[in-house]
Amino acid sequence: PILPDVPVADDGGARLVVSQLEHVVRWEQVRSLGDQASPLDDAIALDVFAAEEGETVRPADRTALAPAAGYTVRYEPAGDGGWTEPRIFAELRNTTGEHLFVAVLDLTDRFRCSALLHTGRVAPGQTVALNDGAPMAVTLPQGRPVIEGALARDWLKVVVSDVEFDASAFDLPALGERPPQAVATRSLRSWGTLERLAAKAISRDVTSGRAPVAARWAATSVLLESVVGN
Repeated sequence: PILPDVPVADDGGARLVVSQLEHVVRWEQVRSLGDQASPLDDAIALDVFAAEEGETVRPADRTALAPAAGYTVRYEPAGDGGWTEPRIFAELRNTTGEHLFVAVLDLTDRFRCSALLHTGRVAPGQTVALNDGAPMAVTLPQGRPVIEGALARDWLKVVVSDVEFDASAFDLPALGERPPQAVATRSLRSWGTLERLAAKAISRDVTSGRAPVAARWAATSVLLESVVGN
């Protein structure tokens, strides 16, 4: 289980359960963004490459992994009886002829959402490497034992728009963790379309004296699964 059982014999326990359920609903709302058709569908491609031990940059001739229902990477046995964590390179490609604003959100199986890549402007045909081109470890979350058969799932959500937006508006702590004060009390600085959607999903706060900035936008999710062994 992600969290220990909560006794609901009193009002405090019942309120905690309701709060946890609301958190999961908010996370699911973020994960479901982009279900509708958009003119920016397929505007940004996400390419994932295996990273070998000792590599610090992606070799130019490395072929991208072919996604099935997503990507699965595996811990490999180490010589000391432990496990070597998998690593990947990841890149975004602008497949269109226009400048676009792009961010990548990481939604974890502990119901956390954070920006893996904060919003940046990507030129037509430009490729942008995540993590400044360095390999990224795809590991089990802290506290989950690294044993044969253990796994973790992350959903990488690529969000693209023709106007700038604040990716941190989608931040959610892991289930059971308290949000930072800045997140808990945040009022959105820019009321663009995506920030407005984030406010509705994360805080249910859609009141503002300013009209939202209209935008074309799209969002797609890719499953990234890390498994220990075969």
